[in-house]
Amino acid sequence: MKSTLKYRLLSISLAASSIITLGPMARAGHCFLCRKAALDMPISISVGVVKTPEFSVKRGNYEITIQVERRLPLGQLDCLMGTDMLSQASHCKKFDYEALLEADWMVWDGDHVVAQGNVSGEHGKGSVSDDTMDRYLGSFKGESNKKYVLEVKFKKDGTALNVTHPHLIVMLTKPTDI
Repeated sequence: MKSTLKYRLLSISLAASSIITLGPMARAGHCFLCRKAALDMPISISVGVVKTPEFSVKRGNYEITIQVERRLPLGQLDCLMGTDMLSQASHCKKFDYEALLEADWMVWDGDHVVAQGNVSGEHGKGSVSDDTMDRYLGSFKGESNKKYVLEVKFKKDGTALNVTHPHLIVMLTKPTDI
């Protein structure tokens, strides 16, 4: 009987210490071990050019994405972002949801373009979480002690996505071996 009581007290104390230790991490968001973005900038997806302030990176591979909050029905958002992760093209056409992300992008190191690309239409690479959806724009290889500027020229009016609070994100995906 005493060993059962000791076991219960031990279980309760371990559970309480876990809650005390992990509680702040759980409140920090869905991923308390995630890396910090090199760039996270709110944008408007309207026709025109968005130019970021200079940002520094570590040596490694970086992914450029547009991240939006899931403030629209998921199927609609999937179509508007042009990811087609969840929807069929026929679904998008049936509801008159047109992919709104059409853009050219360039990463600058001073006066030199270090990477460039474009995104348009459907079938784009993306990801979805409980709170957000991302659309992949491209990637570049960053070098330590350099300053970069990202320039994105939106060629299509995507202001319908502005209710989702779009952000331009640059995130380290894989460190380069030194």
